[in-house]
Amino acid sequence: MTIKKMQQKILSLEKQLKLLYNTVNVKNKGVDLNTEKDIEKTQINIFDVANYIIKKNKSKITNMKLQKLVYYTYAKYLVENDQPIFNEPIEAWLHGPVFPNLYDEFKRYTNKPICNGTKKGEEKHLTNDHRVLIDKIIELYGNKKATTLSNLKHKETTWQSTSDNNEDWSKNVIKD
Repeated sequence: MTIKKMQQKILSLEKQLKLLYNTVNVKNKGVDLNTEKDIEKTQINIFDVANYIIKKNKSKITNMKLQKLVYYTYAKYLVENDQPIFNEPIEAWLHGPVFPNLYDEFKRYTNKPICNGTKKGEEKHLTNDHRVLIDKIIELYGNKKATTLSNLKHKETTWQSTSDNNEDWSKNVIKD
């Protein structure tokens, strides 16, 4: 698949992202808590993905750029697999979609390059398919500046439909 086709596919299936995102934040009632905890242990989390991206882009990635690369990874995986790669809330902030827990973990770096990953994530949880997908996202967007990625996101319809910054992303994207 060419880079242009991949970008078009991500954009053209945003509606699917909107609908499926809501399911990420909804907890199933009546699920046995022990089973839920066991499932969480086997699923990858946002920090697994972030650590892999940081490792691949050492000394080149800021918190803002990490947010964008993780978002595009999330969107691409969702489009290709009809399910999210990880369960994490997304909010609409001034410079685009933000995963607040990821932001909080790396905010100490401000706009400086992130030196190390976090202990909250382990790259070993990623399958080869996950790594291939993330590598494609890095190939597509990894050489772009964080501000360029932010500007790209602002041109997309999902972002244009969000009117208020800092508002829960799911509240906006579900309205469509």
